[in-house]
Amino acid sequence: MDCVLGLDIGTTSTIGILIALPDRALAKAMRPVALSAPEPGWAEEDPEDWWRNVVDLVPELMGQAGISAAEIKGVGVTGMLPALVILDRDDALLRPSIQQSDGRCGAEVEELAKELDQDAFTRQAGNGINQQLIAPKLRWIERHEPDVFARIGTVFGSYDFVNWKLTGRKAVERNWALEAGFVDLASGNLSEDLIRLGHIAPETVPPKIASHTVLGAVTAEASAATGLAQATPVVGGAACTLPIIALDTFDFVGYTDSMTANTLIRRELLSDQGRAVLAAMPPPESFPGRTAFAREVCARFGFFDAFGNPRESSC
Repeated sequence: MDCVLGLDIGTTSTIGILIALPDRALAKAMRPVALSAPEPGWAEEDPEDWWRNVVDLVPELMGQAGISAAEIKGVGVTGMLPALVILDRDDALLRPSIQQSDGRCGAEVEELAKELDQDAFTRQAGNGINQQLIAPKLRWIERHEPDVFARIGTVFGSYDFVNWKLTGRKAVERNWALEAGFVDLASGNLSEDLIRLGHIAPETVPPKIASHTVLGAVTAEASAATGLAQATPVVGGAACTLPIIALDTFDFVGYTDSMTANTLIRRELLSDQGRAVLAAMPPPESFPGRTAFAREVCARFGFFDAFGNPRESSC
């Protein structure tokens, strides 16, 4: 039996799901995550908690489903964004993550707003100047934790961290990069100028990849830790709020319970009905945003219950 594994690095829990292709959920499990607030308005987590949860969840899921590691043909990881995870130049974690909901960097947001033409920034990056951006968080670290800032070697997100633990390869998935404020919309590429707003060198941010890109494969070390088969492909993943992966290309489509662990399924593995639904969809650019487009896709696939809430389903 060919299966895919979805993992969601959520704010309060890590969720895993196994799906037998093309559309049958076999097992689902969850582990809690400790969200800490050392100061009012702060929100931090230990990224190693996410990894420990993954290590626990994978064998539990395989046990529930009664499958072997060889039957898992791919892994997709989603996560909250844009959480900030930083490593030093030896790839050691420097501090807890700073979550997307963290509100400590108000002064740095004001500083950026005074430095920049806000309309020009929005046109370039597709974001307003706000506390979710990564640049003001980095400036806060520079100002309040200068020893930590001086040792930064890598800046990426929550599911990028887990992907790195699985594959040994670093990348930033494009949804994280967009929400971080690091992507130039005109070119679709990481912008060195936008990254430098965080007072870091551009090379500190790993290359950007698409949601459906195969980032790498499970390493021997990750295999020993999780029980996954060595060389199992791992794709870039996506934001946990997007039920459809690679919306603009339809290269991969996936959905799991409550818009959480988006499991990647190749379009050619979808049923004829699923392909017909996608073919009948208006183009993404005809919608006011990705969320509106995603909800329309979900509605057409029957991913909502009678109350309009997302529910587990398949095409």
